[in-house]
Amino acid sequence: MQYLIYPIAIYVLLTVIRYLILFLLLSKSQIQYPKYQITKADTVPIYLKDLFQTPIKELEQFGFLPCSYLQYQPITKAYQQTNWELLLYHKALKSYATVVIRRLAEPVNLFDIEFYTFFKDRTLLLTVNGKQHGLIGEFPNTIVQDVYTSKVSVQWQTHQDCLKQLTTSKTACGLSPESFAQALQIQMSGYVSNLAKTGKISPIKGTELFQIHWLTVLRSLNLMMQGNKKAANIIKQRRQQAKTDSSILQEIPIELEVEGFKQMQYTETGLVGKKFRTWLLLGSLGLFIASYTSFLTPQSVVIFIAVLFFHEGGHLLAMKLFGYRDTSVLFVPFLGALATARKDDATLTQKFWISLAGPLPGLILGIGLAILAPLARISHKLRKNRSLKLIKCIHSKYFSSLNR
Repeated sequence: MQYLIYPIAIYVLLTVIRYLILFLLLSKSQIQYPKYQITKADTVPIYLKDLFQTPIKELEQFGFLPCSYLQYQPITKAYQQTNWELLLYHKALKSYATVVIRRLAEPVNLFDIEFYTFFKDRTLLLTVNGKQHGLIGEFPNTIVQDVYTSKVSVQWQTHQDCLKQLTTSKTACGLSPESFAQALQIQMSGYVSNLAKTGKISPIKGTELFQIHWLTVLRSLNLMMQGNKKAANIIKQRRQQAKTDSSILQEIPIELEVEGFKQMQYTETGLVGKKFRTWLLLGSLGLFIASYTSFLTPQSVVIFIAVLFFHEGGHLLAMKLFGYRDTSVLFVPFLGALATARKDDATLTQKFWISLAGPLPGLILGIGLAILAPLARISHKLRKNRSLKLIKCIHSKYFSSLNR
């Protein structure tokens, strides 16, 4: 029975870690009012325009035609504040499609496509794909639907079906690209204002930015975790489709890979503060001790922890010497401990010495004890022999004095 505890404990620990990481990411996210404006084609990087050719061909089959580019500032503050998206228009249905190239690029899921239809009563019909779980709070005057599909055709059909129902009571309005950009900014800014009004986000002092309230983050965690699984299934399905349809695969330009790397760095910077790392160490140590108290004596647990600290201390010392940042130790119940740190430009030589620095102190200590142990035994024997000789000497002198 006790062997079942190990996989269950590991599964629970990994689940807690996933929730914790998501909580930290959301808590550190900064919200801002978005900005949209039509921009000239020559301001868009060439590598992005080349990538846009793929979704253009796909959306043209549905009746969309490219009309302009949008330069925008996203709601969530990112490393690169200036972004571009392609704008296409469906004249018959008075609907727009936007295409954004994901910075954290995935060859089979590179494009983020959304469909928009504005009505004369200022209602917006918005159809997204794999994103609704990331929305916090309500979207004023907006009907948001998400189909979580691997096919753009299904997403567009879902939008058309809802549009057909709404046009029985509402009138869609045809907007110029400039008017669409203005209407979109008003709609998205209203969303941010509503979040602030309802207390889901709070202003950051001295800035125009907002931070998500920790209670809002807690309430959203489970929904987001479930949504992330559904979004991950989209990638799995597209990978499966790519086996028979190579056109799904996109070659990622080096510029996009660099941007994605910098975005990841920006997201991770300051994610875990020094105070939190201290609490994480103490909390994981408590769980570690609890996991072994039923198997080992208190003395054995203390010795085990001391050995782990000695081992991981070697890793941490080497990391510090090589200029790593955010160093910390995490105890893993039923398994052991691990040392973590960050350095983006670490060399292979540095990584080698850091890996060796863990067992090296223990190895040196073991060799030292192995050398000293025989010497200690010899010294003990010498002291023992001297003691015996001294006792014999005293004994003989004592009895000789009695005989006199």
